Amino acid sequence: MTETLLQFLESQKVDSETLQQATRYYLAERTDDLSESEMQSQLVQAGGDKKTIDAALGQLKGNSLMIDNACLAFLSGAWENETERSKIKDAVAEAKTKLPVIEIGILAMVAMYGMYLAVTGGIIRHTVERKADGTFKESTEYHPPTGPLGALVKMVVPIGKAAGKAAK
Repeated sequence: MTETLLQFLESQKVDSETLQQATRYYLAERTDDLSESEMQSQLVQAGGDKKTIDAALGQLKGNSLMIDNACLAFLSGAWENETERSKIKDAVAEAKTKLPVIEIGILAMVAMYGMYLAVTGGIIRHTVERKADGTFKESTEYHPPTGPLGALVKMVVPIGKAAGKAAK
């Protein structure tokens, strides 16, 4: 029987800081260690509205539990692949031995970008076509990050604001 992510995390007694740092390490390995600004640029390039992305980041920065859940959503999807599972285990082991103090903004971006990748894989379609002159044209169509980010923003709307909107 294959170990589940939950079983692994519980057996390793993974706390919030370790989870967040392990997600950062795993994402860095998976994406060639993108910087926070590079991740944000890719989200905007994929069709995200900068204001929406900034709003979601602001909400994430204020909620460590939401960052944890975003990390878990990302890792849960990756856990299904045995190769990725071993990378996640390695990232957790590394995080447990090297827990540096890390800025919450970076963790928020890692969580958001990880959710974007988990939900969309980033790419809708990648095609190659021949142009009339005989050359090839390669194009990639990306999922806009506003879908996963919109869901994220909806999750963090304070209850009072949501109730106020419903009353209007």
